[in-house]
Amino acid sequence: MKKIYKQKVKRGFTLVELLGVIAILAVVITISVPLYNSVKKSTLKKQYENVIATIETAAEKYANETHQTTVNVEDLIEAGYISADDQKKIYNPINKESLNCYTVVTTYENGVYVSEFKEDENLIDKNNNTCKKYEKTSDVYICVNGDTDCKSSSSVWYNKDVGLNVKLPKDVDLSTVSYEWTSTVGDNFTSPTINVGAESLKTATYTVSVNYKIGDKFFTGKASREIKIDKQKPNVDLDISNEKTWSQNKSVTVKGSDGVGSGIKGYYFTSNVNSSCPTKLSDYQNETGDFKVTSIGTYKACVSDKAGNISEIKNDRLNIKLIDLNDPSITINYNLDGKFISSKTVNFTVSDNEELNYYEIKDANNNVLTNMKVDNNSKQRFSSSFTCGGDGDYTIKVYDISGRTKVGSYTVDSSAPYLTNSSISSSSIYANYSDAGSGLANTYYYVSGSSSTPTNNSVSWSTSLTPGNPSCGNYYYGFSYAIDRLGHVSGVTNVGSVYGGTCYVPEYRPSYNDNDSGSSSGGSSGGSSSGGGGGGCDSYCQINELSKIA
Repeated sequence: MKKIYKQKVKRGFTLVELLGVIAILAVVITISVPLYNSVKKSTLKKQYENVIATIETAAEKYANETHQTTVNVEDLIEAGYISADDQKKIYNPINKESLNCYTVVTTYENGVYVSEFKEDENLIDKNNNTCKKYEKTSDVYICVNGDTDCKSSSSVWYNKDVGLNVKLPKDVDLSTVSYEWTSTVGDNFTSPTINVGAESLKTATYTVSVNYKIGDKFFTGKASREIKIDKQKPNVDLDISNEKTWSQNKSVTVKGSDGVGSGIKGYYFTSNVNSSCPTKLSDYQNETGDFKVTSIGTYKACVSDKAGNISEIKNDRLNIKLIDLNDPSITINYNLDGKFISSKTVNFTVSDNEELNYYEIKDANNNVLTNMKVDNNSKQRFSSSFTCGGDGDYTIKVYDISGRTKVGSYTVDSSAPYLTNSSISSSSIYANYSDAGSGLANTYYYVSGSSSTPTNNSVSWSTSLTPGNPSCGNYYYGFSYAIDRLGHVSGVTNVGSVYGGTCYVPEYRPSYNDNDSGSSSGGSSGGSSSGGGGGGCDSYCQINELSKIA
């Protein structure tokens, strides 16, 4: 009988299992990446420390054989004391930057040399990617003028002869020391100290080779130093801006030159002409020679070269004049409050202690209305007048010859006040006037039974009054005018009227005998007289009588 085998189906990963694996991998990566970076950083740091240790060991060997105690990495490579990474440079393993320009300083301590690597970015010329010049030191030093610390820079200039001596390492057997001096100008000496002199100017490099013994070891130390002597005073000249014209200040330029000498260190400027020029180079901080003088007087200028030679200028050559210390002035003929003038024409005077130049007048919108040069015959005092186009604010600005200015202002009020509104009643009279300039001084009132307008000086005016009630059938007429503070008088204006009302007329009542036919029988003369007197006043009569009362 034939057996049938069922093939076993291979089952793959489920989605859940795949997600689980991915999650585990993510955790492993998260943990391992920082760990890897930390290990890498630690490894590079260790490599850097090993490189520095190798450099310092090479520098110690170099100092032991040459007695040069300051050397840069580039010189160690060129001298064969250390191998470069690419035949020319040694690199920092961390940032891949060159270490060639950094120096190693070696000291002799307890019978052995100990070196220290110095990272100084200032020793790198980043523009040219080259090393700057550094100061090479040895355990043998040339000292100047007995400077036991030998701290004087080789770039120092001297203005007198100098003495040179040698500083030796500690524990030297002095009985074994020998000296050999040479220079770039052909000098040769074998003494421990030498004197370097010059008549006026000298620049030379002095080298000393010293053989000495420490313990049972013999050494040869070598040191070099550039000596620069300059005994010549610098040349000096002077330039004063606007020297012969008025100005607010003077720009003084002291011009020093030193030829092929030490060069100009700086300048010193003072009004104390009786004092001596300072001898300290630190006092010559001004490197341009430019000074600004704001006061009339006599001054002194000093210039020093880098060797300390000093030249000076003083007295008549630096007698500064024609400095304008004062602003010009303006006097305006005001009529009121130091501000207002009552006409369109302003009178003014400008003056200056030195010399006037010109003036200009502007309106409130800054428009220039006139620009006038001051007459040559009136350089210090000038009077004038100007007529403007209308009321408003104006300014006068005067310029003197040095550019100093003064501004005066005034307000023109040439117009009278004008009425804006008014009212009148039996109990009051009111008129409101406006004045755009100096303002109102007074408002005057007058009430009349006539509508004819009076003049302001023909009747008695009052600053306040009560019109009262006119009689019936009549009017009271109110008038006013105003005066501003400058005396401008407005016209007289009718501000209105008050009516006394309609007069009362009694009702007419005829007499009983007005139509009595028996009047004739009463007697011709007696009846007529009696009837006229007893009949009363008719309407025409009453009106006439009332008008008389009024």
